[in-house]
Amino acid sequence: MDLKFRTLYADEIDVRIGSVNRGGVSLLLYKDARCDMSILDEHVGSLNWKREHEVIDGKLFCSVSIYDPEKKEWISKSDVGTESFTEKEKGESSDSFKRACVNWGIGRELYTSPSIFFYSNQLNNYRAENGKYKCYDTFTVTDIQYDSKRQIANVTIRNNESGVVLTFGHPLPEPTEPSAPENVPSTPANAAPTAVPSDKELHERKKINKEQKDYLITECEKLYIKLEDLLALYKVKSLDDITFRQYDNMIKNWDKIVLQLNNFF
Repeated sequence: MDLKFRTLYADEIDVRIGSVNRGGVSLLLYKDARCDMSILDEHVGSLNWKREHEVIDGKLFCSVSIYDPEKKEWISKSDVGTESFTEKEKGESSDSFKRACVNWGIGRELYTSPSIFFYSNQLNNYRAENGKYKCYDTFTVTDIQYDSKRQIANVTIRNNESGVVLTFGHPLPEPTEPSAPENVPSTPANAAPTAVPSDKELHERKKINKEQKDYLITECEKLYIKLEDLLALYKVKSLDDITFRQYDNMIKNWDKIVLQLNNFF
């Protein structure tokens, strides 16, 4: 049985706060048991998998079994769960099931997530209570991309309260154009030579549009960043001089830019 489960879609991934400190919050990606059930149904059929629980040395284990039609037998993988802060038994049962599903490969890619951090000035419900920092914002995964090894290349997170959207990780490499077959000219021999665009023409093609300019203005106002400081950082005089390459760099490194321009330590 050669079984490989697909990677998770963005709307199947949940986000929770891992830790809170003076700087902001670190976030963790996770899946719930319903996601595992749906993917099992999708890949093997609802009648071809089952879950069983047993207590071993006082710990609750879950075995997820999938029927192998070639061997005509059930193949099982199991793991132990940890109790939750609210409902002990239910938490252990759900956690052991999710862990067993990871052993089958469902959601295993979440362990390759890049570090996800929102700074305090990107949060809405963030404050100090009794000497400890707390945050009550919620977050959503809006996009996720995987590389050829099924590892997370980048993930985009939205703060549902403040509206800040950040991307973490690194961009996937641009697809390369296939090379022309050997001994076959790429253009007819009698074709007119193609004019080489000037530097000015290339610059004109790469400038950002009005929507992107408006987005930068809005984000700067929202996060108390002076627009002139952002322009100075990229050594341009106005938004009209910003190229697509610079804009992409801003979006991918926005959290670092906010930290630098607000002198936040």
